[in-house]
Amino acid sequence: MDPTELLATIAELALGLAGFSGVMTAFMQRPGRLTEVEAYRIAVLLGVSLGALFLSLVPLALMQFGLDAGAVWRSAGLCMVGYAVVGGALYLRASWRVARHAPEIFNRSVFVALAAGHVANIALQLAALTVLEPSPGPYAVGLVWFMLHAAVQFARILFVQPSPR
Repeated sequence: MDPTELLATIAELALGLAGFSGVMTAFMQRPGRLTEVEAYRIAVLLGVSLGALFLSLVPLALMQFGLDAGAVWRSAGLCMVGYAVVGGALYLRASWRVARHAPEIFNRSVFVALAAGHVANIALQLAALTVLEPSPGPYAVGLVWFMLHAAVQFARILFVQPSPR
């Protein structure tokens, strides 16, 4: 498959997931403001799905500058590393804060697996920047990881509900 087709497909899937999560939120929403737990869960879902969307568009935009393929994948990989590091730090901080108020929505194994997946993705992207030949493969794996995290978060919002307070 041509990398541009793959990137466009991932962008479409990410946009669909983000959009569907908005519809889901509207149907699940009670009157008034979102609770801290609801806001956290939606922020995580939108952070990873919209991250996948925008990160899938980065190489497409870079290609418009006529850069060689190696420069496109190195630059895009650097963007993904930056997004993953900042997003991961925000995710961990917010998760620890919300876990104190609603520990029942956290499954330690799932949380550790997701955090480890993000660390592995950062390591893969750094390897692609330093020791691997520049190619779309590592970048595509990173995008798929973001989509997997979004799918897990979507399922957990649907099926793992906080205790009523």
